[in-house]
Amino acid sequence: LKKASFLLKKEEKQLFFEEIEKSLWSYFSDKFKVDTALLSKENIHFHFEKNGINKKTSAAFTNIIDDCEFCRFAPASLDASQMQSVYIAANQIIIDVETELKK
Repeated sequence: LKKASFLLKKEEKQLFFEEIEKSLWSYFSDKFKVDTALLSKENIHFHFEKNGINKKTSAAFTNIIDDCEFCRFAPASLDASQMQSVYIAANQIIIDVETELKK
C-alpha cells in the first residue's frame, strides 16, 4: 500500500485505485498461498471462511476491490477525500484479516 499512498498524495486517481486493488489481490494471494491464476472473489470468500475470517470482513474486503474496479472505469466518480477513505479502508481490512487469523 506504500505506492498507493504516494499516488494518493499526487491525486493520481486511476493509478491509485489500480494499486489498491493490486495490493489487496497480492496480499490475499501471498497470505493464503493462492496462485494468481486462481484469484477470484469466490476464492477470497472460500479461503476466508476456511480460515475463520467472518463474513462481514470477507464482504468488506471484496467490496473494496469492487469499489476500486468501479473507480478505475469511472475515475471522475470519486474525489480526493473519497480516495483517502478507500486507502484507510484498505489498510484497516488487512489489519482486520490479520487480527481474525490470530484468533
